Amino acid sequence: MPPRIPKVAISVASHGCPCRFAGRNLSTAASATLEAAPPAPPPTGLAQLTHRRLLSLYGPDSTHYLQGITTANVRPGLTSGFYSAFLSAQGRVLNDVFIYPSSHSPAFAAALPDSVVAKYGAPSPDTPAYIIEVDAAEADRLLKHLKRYKLRAKLDIRLLNPEAWSLWSVWDEQSPWTPHASPALDAPEPDLLPGRPDTIGTHDARAPGMGRRLVLPATASLDALLQRGVPRAPLAAYTIRRMLRGVPEGQAEVPREAALPLEANLDFMAGVDFRKGCYVGQELTIRTHHTGVVRKRVLPALLYSAAAAAAASSSPASGADAAHVLPPRELHYDPAAPALAAVAPHGADIMPARARRGRSAGKWLAGVGNIGLALCRVEMMTDLVLTAEGSRWSADDAFKLTVPSAAAGAEGDESGGGGASRAARETVQTAGGEEVLVRAFVPDWVRNQVKVKKPNARV
Repeated sequence: MPPRIPKVAISVASHGCPCRFAGRNLSTAASATLEAAPPAPPPTGLAQLTHRRLLSLYGPDSTHYLQGITTANVRPGLTSGFYSAFLSAQGRVLNDVFIYPSSHSPAFAAALPDSVVAKYGAPSPDTPAYIIEVDAAEADRLLKHLKRYKLRAKLDIRLLNPEAWSLWSVWDEQSPWTPHASPALDAPEPDLLPGRPDTIGTHDARAPGMGRRLVLPATASLDALLQRGVPRAPLAAYTIRRMLRGVPEGQAEVPREAALPLEANLDFMAGVDFRKGCYVGQELTIRTHHTGVVRKRVLPALLYSAAAAAAASSSPASGADAAHVLPPRELHYDPAAPALAAVAPHGADIMPARARRGRSAGKWLAGVGNIGLALCRVEMMTDLVLTAEGSRWSADDAFKLTVPSAAAGAEGDESGGGGASRAARETVQTAGGEEVLVRAFVPDWVRNQVKVKKPNARV
């Protein structure tokens, strides 16, 4: 059996735009200057999630309506939010979302337009209400998608004014209110904001230590949290913590109509209920879960150069390259390290560093500083075993980021061949000419949920 990566140590010493992994639009970024990396996130913090947008659903048919178009089980009477996704009819992810029941919130009720209240009445258990959190760049498209399936359902769908509502992430590494638990356990909300009966939120149960999410009206005061020693933190702090835990978010990391829910770990992050009835996109999702093998998954990854790896190990520093330097053994965020994510193109192919040709091992998605997320073929890039055949991975394997060769792409355009060949690729490099290498890691919360697929018995 191949050697196993040591336990992932989540330590700390720009999102890009959504991509389609279109090779000819990528660049090696060799002439780019590395940006300064953000500081390490604090162990306790409060960050406003300005990259997300909120929509509201209100009306007697809201619960039944959501049950038919989301991957989560939307049960009547819930008061805590939950993670979910909207899928296309082909089973691809449209949007990853959080859904927050909000009929208990006086602030939500007060914000409803008079025309909506006159039509559907005031919020109550019989008139459910929800707030949906989505990637801000996708809010208008999600609104259009929701209205497409509304038909005769008795409900109102609208975007919430970002000046009237805000979304926050609160975390404390030492606090019991940051668990990784099933949202099906409708646990009571902790008293984070005393005296606020209108608090809307949930445990962020996608991965351990992700903390709490709070949806607050603009008039809400954060003094209760600040007085408890929870400091304000920038959005980058939240992003770094999320990527260290291997949690993808938004359509830059879960590409719209391209990503499969299980490859994006929605099943491991309690975003898919495999026991519920029919919903849009269910067929492929449920079939893959019960009969297929998920060979690719989003994992946290470390970006490094051969020279940096040689300096940090016992390898000789002179003439160091990917073929002779041992890859890093620990995932950590280092703000002092070269911010290689700035030159790592979204959608760049991950290839074996020691092979001139070969099968792609994955795709680079997004990153900050020296870390990020990648869609990985797990048996190529990690020690995870998916089938009885086992994994051929070795702890000494190195991988690099590559993009289609610009020259080969131009030749393909001139000849009408439709682009560069698979073999015509360039390695992504820094301005100093160093190859950008990548190492994937398997968080414990992912490792503990992977099951080996047994071969079917022969008849």
